[in-house]
Amino acid sequence: MICALSACGDRSQGPLLKGDAAMERGDFGGAVYYYSRVIEQRPHVAQGYLKRGGAYVGLGQLDKATDDFTQAIRCDPENAGAYASRAFVHLKLAAYQAVIDDATPAIQRGESTVEVYLARGEAYLAQLRYEEALADANRALELDSQDADCFLLRGRALVGKGQLEQAESAFTAAIQRKPDLADAYWRRSEVRRQLGNDGQANADRQIALQLDPSLEFTETDVGSSLVKGLSDTGNAPDGISPLDLHLPAAEGKK
Repeated sequence: MICALSACGDRSQGPLLKGDAAMERGDFGGAVYYYSRVIEQRPHVAQGYLKRGGAYVGLGQLDKATDDFTQAIRCDPENAGAYASRAFVHLKLAAYQAVIDDATPAIQRGESTVEVYLARGEAYLAQLRYEEALADANRALELDSQDADCFLLRGRALVGKGQLEQAESAFTAAIQRKPDLADAYWRRSEVRRQLGNDGQANADRQIALQLDPSLEFTETDVGSSLVKGLSDTGNAPDGISPLDLHLPAAEGKK
């Protein structure tokens, strides 16, 4: 029996490597094909579902991706990366309570990364739960004090709490760490206008629009998506990336 399982595992490595190679070159359909072969050979192992879910996201087939991440959790209920991956898909779908429901067990199981805290914080913010959003922004900052997106989330939560001076400082910190972060200039301009600093507000607004002209048509309270906000992060959980939601899974975890 042990030999049979070992042989099965060896046979699955070929399709697994081919699937990873397909993901590397952006051939998500090919990756789905090869990861499906992995699943056929090892149907009770989370890895194949986790990787195929990432490929489905690359194809924009989010329902299938969610199903695969769910199956990965059934195979391995302690797989933190599967919860995190499903949370990011929920975020892409603006299913904010589902983000919280998945990000929390991901953190509890060890996926306590900047990205997961920011995802859950974004969901809290969308639900107007400013205190909890601020707490997650602060936890993310404890992990990476140089991450501009952590300060951006912190500033947005502080605006919600009505703490405008602190929000202004947070947006300034975001800009210092990422000088081309248009959203931070835009939000700081709104805060400065509310604080009566119209000259500084207008200067910030001009910079924001130079960096991203589309901001002129954007809501400024809670509207920005984390997928945009995490544009420069690099630590993807097992399964998918919060950047573009289609990177291959990290090796070493099921």
